[in-house]
Amino acid sequence: MNLILAVVEDLYLFARDAFLSILPSQKQRPTLSPPALPARAHHEEISAPAPRVVASENVEEPSETPDAHEEKESEEDVPLTFRSTAEILDAPLRPQKNTVMYTGSDATPIFRNPAMEFDGVMTRMPYGSMVMVLEGKGRWARVAYKNTEGWVLRDELLDRSAYVYPDFTVGVANESDDPNTLRVRACIGDEFGGGVAELPLHASEYILYRLGKKGVSVPWTLVRPRVEGSWHTLLKGAPNVHIGVQPCAGCVMEYEQPDGSGHVVYVEAVFPDETISLSEVNYPERGIYNERIVPKEEWREWKPIFIHIQ
Repeated sequence: MNLILAVVEDLYLFARDAFLSILPSQKQRPTLSPPALPARAHHEEISAPAPRVVASENVEEPSETPDAHEEKESEEDVPLTFRSTAEILDAPLRPQKNTVMYTGSDATPIFRNPAMEFDGVMTRMPYGSMVMVLEGKGRWARVAYKNTEGWVLRDELLDRSAYVYPDFTVGVANESDDPNTLRVRACIGDEFGGGVAELPLHASEYILYRLGKKGVSVPWTLVRPRVEGSWHTLLKGAPNVHIGVQPCAGCVMEYEQPDGSGHVVYVEAVFPDETISLSEVNYPERGIYNERIVPKEEWREWKPIFIHIQ
């Protein structure tokens, strides 16, 4: 009897396991993902849907669709001054109307007409002269210089002062063929002949350049050479020249160095305690540009002379 019950039980368990194996288990049931949202513009943020508002019958629906409204706003956002790359590349680089420019050569002629005619030069401008461009015409530009209006070859003009004037760096030498040296000598017309002699930039040349930048012309005599250490003697009694022992901003300080040679420096500023700020060339070595802050006790030991030219 027990044997019969055991066989019946085994048959029951076998049938149950076979039936359950046919049904999918809970772990094997596929997971349904939520429906994909409709694609929107990449710059819009997806937010919760706004509550639905039922319009009354007497309210007209807007004629423009949201997409059309967005497209209209994007068109209005485009700046009116936008230019394509082709337009920018096709635009003339120089000279532009009502632009300040500079002469890049010495004795730049201003012509009466935009042509090289006989006796057509009205005046000549020094190197680095600032002009106002009034209009362009082919390879010519009509400019205003002081009280003169005329035509200049546009190749003679530079659109940045950095291409005209030197840019000094403390501790850097300025040899005869360096851009700073060439520009200084162009500004002063190579007054001392340093360019002809192919020498590094000299202290006298730097001082003459700084004075010229503020519109000061040195009333030289015919005595040569004009070496450092003799400036106060050469300029004594000259018009608009004041020589004294007190420093002032914009004047020239002249003194004798320990080796017996003369030296001239430009006084940038004088502070209340009579500390002075100086800039110079040829210190401590030939051609080197330098800047110094010198207290009153130190510069007085040099027994300098200050030359103020108005």
